[in-house]
Amino acid sequence: MLKEKRGKRIGVWGACDTGGLSASLALLLHNHQVSALRPPTEEELRNAWIESMRERVDILVVPISWQQPGWGLTFQLDVLRKAGLQIISYPLIVFGAFHPDMCFAYRGSLTSPIFPHYNSKIVAWSYANKVPIDQAATFFNESVFSLLGYFDAWNPEVSKLQLEFEKCNLDFQFFYWKVKRMGAFMHSFNHPKIQTIVALAKCLTVKLVGRSEVITDTSLEIPDGLSHADWPIYPEIGERLSLRTSYRWSSEKTGGASFSLPEYIHHAYSKYEELGLDGSEMIYEDSERTNSVLRPLLGH
Repeated sequence: MLKEKRGKRIGVWGACDTGGLSASLALLLHNHQVSALRPPTEEELRNAWIESMRERVDILVVPISWQQPGWGLTFQLDVLRKAGLQIISYPLIVFGAFHPDMCFAYRGSLTSPIFPHYNSKIVAWSYANKVPIDQAATFFNESVFSLLGYFDAWNPEVSKLQLEFEKCNLDFQFFYWKVKRMGAFMHSFNHPKIQTIVALAKCLTVKLVGRSEVITDTSLEIPDGLSHADWPIYPEIGERLSLRTSYRWSSEKTGGASFSLPEYIHHAYSKYEELGLDGSEMIYEDSERTNSVLRPLLGH
């Protein structure tokens, strides 16, 4: 509990949510000093980064997934914890039910991501199998989405997110009912909208200072630094979620240009071709299921 007269120094060390989360916590914990931190470089790790961190913050807010075995900073976090720094864990908000067709794609191995990061599983498969753009567009329909399991994603995604909250000892129900009332609370499967980040910040604040109406009911207006990361919610999916949606893609990389479905497929194909990407090199999530559903539709 943060009851000392001298405010604590709280550092937020996260991913793309760092700015929004630190800004939210700064407003909610106005008696304390909250700052956004960036991960250290290799050179900083070799040059007394741990000592520097101990001098700058009392509490470090870090994603729970970054503390698992295999992450390069697990040792450093353990040293900071043993030195008396309080480590508060939070879940990165990943929720794919609004955008079940989205995926990361890789070239040959998981260490070689394709840029831009966001891809459509259907479009990636279509490109890899040399499907004409017009035919690829026909795969975006209710029947195909049902076979791919896109309409069944909600409950499994809720369960996965709840588990991450439980690992962090945060109140998932408080968070979930706040964001569910928002409607579409994600820009993409791994980029939450700002009010989703605010709801997460309130959960963290309750953990730090206890529950109060001031915390739970306060409305915060913070710029949404992730609004450029929008991926459309397909109409067939939006209908089941009572959301008005459309097939319109926008891209920060093209100056905010907006694409229809055929235009997006053409744009994606062009990007893959510019990369000299051979379809046989592409690795992406659910590729086997996507292949089993789409290949019979080719008609040959």
